[in-house]
Amino acid sequence: MSTGTMKLRLTMEIGDMIRLRSYGGEEIVRRVLRLEGETVVVCREEEIAKAEIEGREPRGVGFSRRYVLGRAS
Repeated sequence: MSTGTMKLRLTMEIGDMIRLRSYGGEEIVRRVLRLEGETVVVCREEEIAKAEIEGREPRGVGFSRRYVLGRAS
């Protein structure tokens, strides 16, 4: 039996709230806007509200899936 590390893959959908590891190492919570292969495009709740008021699509930031820690509770 192998003792290698098992990699778990979180299933995400647009609109999910997820926990991420930011570039500075901080844990943050963001909403999923798009899934683009190994990249998850996310934004803050405030951006979604502002975009809705301004009649535009929310602007997001892409993170590699390897920085996704799990679902936000």
